[in-house]
Order: sequence, then C-alpha cells, then structure tokens
Amino acid sequence: MDTTSNNFVNDDSQQEIQEFQELIETLPKEKGWITDYIYKYQGFWHLRKILLEVMACQRRFQAHDTDVILVTQPKSGTTWLKSLAFAIMHRGRYTELSQHPLRTHNPHDLVPFIEILDGFKGGRRPEELGPFPLEVAHDMFCRGVSIYGPFWEHILGYWKVSLERPEKVLFMKFEEMKEDVKYQVKRLARHLGCPFSNEEESEGVVENIIKLCSFKNLKNLEVNQSGKTWIIDNKHFFRKGEVGDWMNHLTPQMAEQVDRITEEKLHSHGLIF
Repeated sequence: MDTTSNNFVNDDSQQEIQEFQELIETLPKEKGWITDYIYKYQGFWHLRKILLEVMACQRRFQAHDTDVILVTQPKSGTTWLKSLAFAIMHRGRYTELSQHPLRTHNPHDLVPFIEILDGFKGGRRPEELGPFPLEVAHDMFCRGVSIYGPFWEHILGYWKVSLERPEKVLFMKFEEMKEDVKYQVKRLARHLGCPFSNEEESEGVVENIIKLCSFKNLKNLEVNQSGKTWIIDNKHFFRKGEVGDWMNHLTPQMAEQVDRITEEKLHSHGLIF
C-alpha cells in the first residue's frame, strides 16, 4: 500500500528544529487534560512533539498521486480502517487468509504513517472518542481546546473538501460502517481504485475481508493480545468497537451540550450524525 512515509525527508537539522522550537514558544498554549501543554497553531491544538512534525511536514512533505492517506481522530475506528484498507488493496497478493499478514502483525505495523497525518477520515460523535478526566476534558472539548481540535472545524474541513473533490476524499462515518459494513467496504474499495469484481463478490471475498478485519477477530489475535507497536501495547488499540458507549460516561447535560454545539457547527453544512 502506498503511504506518505516514503515521501517524507527525515532531516533533523538542529537549525530547523531550533527554529520550530522558538516559534512554538510564541504560540498560545493551554494545559492539556492528559498532557503538560497543547499549543495552538494555524487554528488547531497540538502536542509539542506532534506540532514539530506538522511544521516539518508543511515544509518538506510532497505527496504522490498514488499515495493513500488515512485521516482519523484517535479511537474513532483507525485500526479497523487501516486493516480494511490494507486487506482491500493487497487482496490479490494475499489470497490465503490463514497466512494473511494481519494475523501476525498489528494493522499499524502494516500501514506506516507520519503521525500527524494519522488524523481523521470520516466522522464519529465526539462522545465516542474515549475515556478521560470527564469534567475538565468536557469543558475543554466544548471550547475547542483538544488535540487536533477544535473538533468541529477539523471535521468540517474534510467534509467540505469531500463534497468539492469526491474523487480525492472519501468521508466515512463510524456509525455507517457499523450499520452496513459490506456496503461501506465496497464503497472504500471503489474509492481506492480497486473495486470488487462480480466474481470476487460471488466467491465471498468481501465477506472474508470483513471477517478478517472484524473487531472481534483482530482483538483476539495473539499479536494484538501481547505485542507492541512503537511503545504502545497492541491491546490498547482495541477498546470496545461499539456505537453509543458515550452514554456510560457523559451526563445527559454534557451530551446535550455537545449535541447542541454539533448542530450549530455542522448541520447547516449538511453534516449530520
């Protein structure tokens, strides 16, 4: 699978790093709920480490027409989407599912990435993004002060370009994938330029990929029970894979506030969750 990693020039010149560090010191910052500080740069909030990568990407990264970039918010189906994309694009190479690389490798190992570009492809309700110190995090989130946030502006940017250039940007929603995964997988394959043939469909190739990449299957594999990717235990990439878990964490008042802001920010643009 073509990715951005091969196009990124990793030149850690001390002069350039120093330039970026000095610029970061001039930016607005706020205490993060799980980090020391996040910094506001060009309208969005980032960890210092990620921001250094953003600046380097802006200066050095050159995309190829054949590159595929998956953009997701953390805990919004990233691992699932990576596994599906890999399996779809390499299905001609790995026809024997019992020997498929996804059985022995975490999807993040198979689809390399530049960290900042592993953002958000598609939408998921902000309530679904995972556990954190609730009251503080909820207040900051609603103010737009969150990693890669403001959430609504981030999502809206991708939504708008997906309408303007649908041949280049595919916008996917987690709930829609859960509701009709076969339809969404076929939609993803068409967008990636490798649609399933009638013969493949009749032979059950689509269903086999869905089963291979299912949350239950990936989570229960040995590599994802005990392995590591970078410094992260693979098991942490698999939370619940469900829609609606926010109800177990947010109060009705918190959920109402998020829904109200979501409606104000997104509904007028035709983006509805």
